[in-house]
Amino acid sequence: MLIAIPLLAFLAACLSSVIGIGGGFLYVPLLNLLASLPMEYSVGTSKLTVTFTAYVATASYIKRGMVKVKAPLAMSVASTAGSLLGVLFIGWAGGFLIKLIFSLVALWAGVSVLRGRTLRTRLLQGKRYWGAPLFFVVGFLAGSTGVGGGFAYTPLFNIVLDFPVHQAITSSLLVIAVTSTATSIGHVLAGQVNLLYAPSLIIGASAGSFLGTRLLPRLSERTLRGVLGSLLLLIALAMLLNLSNE
Repeated sequence: MLIAIPLLAFLAACLSSVIGIGGGFLYVPLLNLLASLPMEYSVGTSKLTVTFTAYVATASYIKRGMVKVKAPLAMSVASTAGSLLGVLFIGWAGGFLIKLIFSLVALWAGVSVLRGRTLRTRLLQGKRYWGAPLFFVVGFLAGSTGVGGGFAYTPLFNIVLDFPVHQAITSSLLVIAVTSTATSIGHVLAGQVNLLYAPSLIIGASAGSFLGTRLLPRLSERTLRGVLGSLLLLIALAMLLNLSNE
């Protein structure tokens, strides 16, 4: 398992860095279903991994001038506050509730990615004042489930803040990097990180994230959405079927 996990993390990070998500949707079930870690440890270990991969991807994009720093940093304040609240929620909620929330969020994200119209409503289109409250809510979901939050950050940048798709992807990763740093510290202090799997997961995922940044300009968004959306739906189904083990 110590060999399989970094290889699977490599593939997961490669895909997630291209589409602008942190990869937690893939790391959490990898740890919970395959490595049999309790949900609390799967979430904490995933979040620490997401932090490293997001920084690797963001540094590469910033170096190539593909990131607007000001707006993402502003949104990071709101998302970090929500994410830290999510960490506190984990300490109160049991593994069953966390897994249920994760499964439902993954299900919603999968459908949204496949449709390609996440949050695309007249209510939110171009309404920038919705930015901070929505980033706070997504931050809470990210903090309590171990995901990066990019499944919602990317469309929020694109739809609410009027960022082009590729710039929305790179900006999303910057928010994930900043938010996940604070959240990871919370998980470490709470003893929710598995030190056996974390190093191999981080190494494999960081390498995959770096490769993914090189692939972004070459791959069609439609293909990526199809692969990621289908994978999220399968993960949601697998986690729901595995609820009884918590």
